[in-house]
Formats: sequence, C-alpha cells, structure tokens
Amino acid sequence: MQVNSLEIEHPWDTLTVTYQSELTNSDVTFRLKNSHVTYLQLTAGTVSLAFCADLMEQNQGFAIDARIYPLNDSESTSGLLCGGADDFICASGLQSISSLARCDHVIDCHDFSDETECGGNHFRGNMKNNQKDINSLPF
Repeated sequence: MQVNSLEIEHPWDTLTVTYQSELTNSDVTFRLKNSHVTYLQLTAGTVSLAFCADLMEQNQGFAIDARIYPLNDSESTSGLLCGGADDFICASGLQSISSLARCDHVIDCHDFSDETECGGNHFRGNMKNNQKDINSLPF
C-alpha cells in the first residue's frame, strides 16, 4: 500500500491501520499521524482503518490518498519493500517512511526503529508515542 498523502486535523489525532495476516493470523498496528509513512508492505489479509480524534472536529477529520498494488508470490515473501530512493525502511520490513522523519524525535515506524541508532544523546529528550514515554523501552 502506497500512502501518497495524509492530512490529519490535529497533531494529537491518529489514524490507525490494523492489518491481520491470513498467513500468520497475527495483527500489526500502524499509527499514522502525518505523511511521513510512505509504504506499507502487507501480504494477503484484512486491513481496517480507525480514526481517533477529540470531540472538537472543526474540519474534515482526516484525508488519505493511498494506492494498493498486488504483489506476486516472490515479492510478498522476499521482504523487499517498495520504498522510494530517499525512504528509510523500518526494521520490520513492513513499513517505510520519509528519510526526513528519521531521528526527528517523533516515532513514525510501528517498531520504533526510526528513532534508534541516532547517535549521541538522542533519547535524552521527551520522546513519546501515543502518549506513552518511550525512553524506557528496550531497543
């Protein structure tokens, strides 16, 4: 799935993409807050979208422009993600984000890998994902 654009009304609102694989019968959740996520590579399964916002919706809530492309069997099992030349591929191999979003103190990868191995005192700031302090999470 290629995410061309995503606009969310407020920074605290979240569009959650939940994917359930037919092969492993497991769920993976991606929380999208901006257009930094460029691709999600998902094999056969079910995808659902849920928008979480406060009660003060002033505009449209969210708008997403996405394209879904079928993968052949070799592509879906190879682990190769269809990211752009400037994209960062998350450690899981299921997601890619804009390279500009790497090490920016905002978690974009569902596995937090865009904020790891950033060097120096990267984790000394207040890093949060979904209102949870991630400074103490194991990486």
